[in-house]
Amino acid sequence: PGLHDTYEDERGSFDQMYDDLGTSTARDLREVAKVIYGVENGVPNVEARYFEIRNGGYDNHSDQGAGSSGGRHYNLHEEVGQALETFYADCADMGVADKLVIFVWSEFSRRALQNDTGTDHGTQGPMFVIGGSVNGGVYGNPPDIADASLDNGNTVYSQDPANPHRATDFRDVYGTI
Repeated sequence: PGLHDTYEDERGSFDQMYDDLGTSTARDLREVAKVIYGVENGVPNVEARYFEIRNGGYDNHSDQGAGSSGGRHYNLHEEVGQALETFYADCADMGVADKLVIFVWSEFSRRALQNDTGTDHGTQGPMFVIGGSVNGGVYGNPPDIADASLDNGNTVYSQDPANPHRATDFRDVYGTI
């Protein structure tokens, strides 16, 4: 049998968990899980070292919903969180969590201050690194979000090591991984 059938036959409960979420992120991560399962179980002609999936819908400047349940960004973050939780549980069950590094980031960041019901593009963006061998914690310095320190609602980017709010750049994290 092929990779798809092998995964569905042998990992049916996880296959159903992805289906139950019913989101594009869950479907995409299930496809990654299938390949990982194939690699780990010697399915012929299956090889991979890294994967990339995308989740859109964040480039909006109004009606983001802040942290309220049912808001646009809340729903997007919930979709990603639930799909990642299922994917990680699937990989842990396969015994590959210690070989796994998941890096979540956005291709653009947001400003600290809202412009009515949304935020414009800015310099601040979180990055999440997940995996069985990842040393957990919060790394980097907090941004200076004091009103007096903002530049038109945006945090000031600094790589100055003497600045207590020195920014951790995406390239620093990506290069480390």
